[in-house]
Amino acid sequence: MNKPCGKVEQADPKLLEFCQSESEIAVIEAWIKRGSQRGAAEELKKSRSTIRNVIKIIKVRAASAGYAPEQNLDYPIAQGMAIKGTSDYIDGDGNLLRRWVKTDKNKEQLEEDIKETVAALKETIKPVKRIKAPKKNKSKLLNLYTLTDFHLGMLAWHEETGADWDLDIAENMMVSAFKHLIEHSPEAEVGFFNELGDFEHYDSHVAITPMNNHILDSDGRPTKMIRTSIRVQRQVIEMMAQKYPKVVVLNAEGNHNIISSVWKRELFAEFYRDNPRIDVITEVLPYYAYEWGVNMLGFHHGHLKKGSSSADVFLSNHREMYGRTKCLHIHGGHQHHREIKESSTHIWEMHPTLAAADAYAARGGWGAQRAMQQITYHQDFFETSRCIFRPEMLLSC
Repeated sequence: MNKPCGKVEQADPKLLEFCQSESEIAVIEAWIKRGSQRGAAEELKKSRSTIRNVIKIIKVRAASAGYAPEQNLDYPIAQGMAIKGTSDYIDGDGNLLRRWVKTDKNKEQLEEDIKETVAALKETIKPVKRIKAPKKNKSKLLNLYTLTDFHLGMLAWHEETGADWDLDIAENMMVSAFKHLIEHSPEAEVGFFNELGDFEHYDSHVAITPMNNHILDSDGRPTKMIRTSIRVQRQVIEMMAQKYPKVVVLNAEGNHNIISSVWKRELFAEFYRDNPRIDVITEVLPYYAYEWGVNMLGFHHGHLKKGSSSADVFLSNHREMYGRTKCLHIHGGHQHHREIKESSTHIWEMHPTLAAADAYAARGGWGAQRAMQQITYHQDFFETSRCIFRPEMLLSC
């Protein structure tokens, strides 16, 4: 006869409140019914480790919501919030006299809230009327306009950083850059608006980085930044639609604007749903690919896969496209300077930014030439030409 090894943990019916699926509910109910995790495993015909892991997940979720009785924590918190930490005041005998519970916005809930808000907004958006197509084009050409690390909403002071940057300067700079590049680039069938991430400087109601909570220098309020973002990107997209029979729009995920990139993709797709000439890419995974004749164009900001290592992801995720094409050209940003590497399987290029340096970069001594590029691809001959815009070209006018 087998003897029990240690004390059997009692089932807690309150954990049912924190289950998020029928399978999780079944595990807790079987645990309650049979009185042990071993019994629950027998009841559900699952391994004990599976049952143990499911219960652990539910307990972690309960603790983030303020319920962990084994830790003397039973502190209900507001919906959408999560426990960030606790501070205990204990007397000389080890007795808990007082506890402070620190909460923060649940990041998963925040993302869901934003998605629900975007879905609600889409119900009330009035799509843009169909834009008249141009008559002239060269059917085998695609013009790629790459704008990366624009950091709209960032504030820089020239005495500290070497150049000023705010919402007004950024909007004027972007419109001027696109006007120049559109005017000087060749006629083509496709104009590709490649916004390659970090267009917005921050991603919430406070000016901090979403991944590490670094404090940022910001101009204006989040609402002003969002309004400017939508306005200036729509202006540029519709400028391109005056020149090109087809316009492709990409708002790639960056490390500064993870959530903003989500709502922009959905928002612009709704704006232009009645314009079949404007194709908005709505893919979620931040390794975007586009096929143009012999060219496979890849796009990744560079915050997840560094440099040329992103090629492995493109080759794995887009095997058929890679097999049909002859050149994989991956476009990235993130580090605010220009770099290009070529191998037997691909070309990887990091693009410069038009934005001024912020105080953090200036004090760290990181600087590079500011620029934006337009690259022309031929369906049969790979890249055929480039056009470059530099801020000095605007400032000298």
